[in-house]
Amino acid sequence: MTKRISLISKRLLSIIIFFSFSSISFSQITNYPHKTDFDSWTTNTAAYNCTSDGSVSLSDGWSNITGDDFDWNVYSGATASSNTGPSNGYGGSGNYLYIEASSCFSNTGRISMPDMNLSVVSDPQLLFYYHMYGANIGTLSIEVSIDNGSNWSASIWTLSGDQGNAWNLATVDLSAYTTDTDVRIRFSGSTATDFAGDIAIDQVVVEPAKPSGLSTSNINSSSATLNWTENGSATSWEIEYGINGFSIGNGTVVTGISATQYTITGLLSQTNYDWYVRSSYSSSVKSEYAGPVNFATACGSITAPYTQDFDAATPNNGNVVCETGRQVTNQDLETMFF
Repeated sequence: MTKRISLISKRLLSIIIFFSFSSISFSQITNYPHKTDFDSWTTNTAAYNCTSDGSVSLSDGWSNITGDDFDWNVYSGATASSNTGPSNGYGGSGNYLYIEASSCFSNTGRISMPDMNLSVVSDPQLLFYYHMYGANIGTLSIEVSIDNGSNWSASIWTLSGDQGNAWNLATVDLSAYTTDTDVRIRFSGSTATDFAGDIAIDQVVVEPAKPSGLSTSNINSSSATLNWTENGSATSWEIEYGINGFSIGNGTVVTGISATQYTITGLLSQTNYDWYVRSSYSSSVKSEYAGPVNFATACGSITAPYTQDFDAATPNNGNVVCETGRQVTNQDLETMFF
C-alpha cells in the first residue's frame, strides 16, 4: 500500500511539473525598440545536412514552426557548406539564424517571432540583416499573423536569389498593423535545387521609424546646432552626445526636445564630438538611435599679449591646431615659420 501511494505521488508530481513548465510563456512585447541579436542563444553543432523539423529549440519567444520541412539553426562562424552562407554574424562576430540547404532541396522552414502588441507603436517597422550568398539561393519571405498564428498573411516582403557575400539591411513597413494587439511575424526560408543555398538573418529589430538627414550647423568653439528629419509622427526626441568614439549610454543625454533642431552648449573648444538622436513616443516606445554624426568645435579666442615659439609643439598629422584665434594645420605652420 505504501509503495502504491508513493507511485501515485510521483505521478502527481510529474503532472504538476509538466503543467507548471507548460504554463511558462514569453511575455508579449509592448516596449520598443525590440531587438534580438541571438548572441546569448545556445548554438547548434555544425549542420552538414538540413535540420529535421522540430529538432531545434529557440529562445526569447522565438520558435521553429512545426509541420514544415526543416528547422532554422542557431550558429556562429562559417556554415558547413563552401561558397554559401556567412562566415560570421553581422558585424564580424556573434550568432545568427540560418537554414542549411544541403539535402533539403526545394523545401521550406519557418521561424516565428514572439507575440507583439503593435497598437502602442506609431509608424512601426521591421529591420533586419540578411545574408543570401550562393549559386542556389532560394527565397526569404515574411508573413504576419494577427490571431496568434492561426492564420498568416501573404508575403509582405520577399527576396530571391544570390545577393552577394555580404550582410544587407532590409526595412519592412508594419504600419498596416498599428491597430493590432496580437501580432506575430515569421520568416520563411525556402531552398532551391542544390546545396549552395544557405540563408541567414541577424540583428532583428521592431521599432518606430527613426530620424534621418542628420547634420550639424552653426559650429563655434563652445556650441553647435543639431538638425534631423522625422520620418514618423513623433513630436518628441532625445539626443545623446559626447567626445568622439563614446558608447551610447555613456554620453550626455537631452530629453523632451520638441523640435527637429537643438543647440548644445558648454562644449570644449577644438574637440571632436559625436551625436545621436532618436524619436520618443513614450517612456516605453522609442526608435533606435540614428547616428553617429561627427563634428569638431572651433578654436577659442586668445587674449593679447600672446607669445608662441612652437618649440614644445607635437606634430599631429594635419589635425586642427589653434593659434592666434584661427584654425591652422601643421602644414600652415611649416609654411609660415620653416
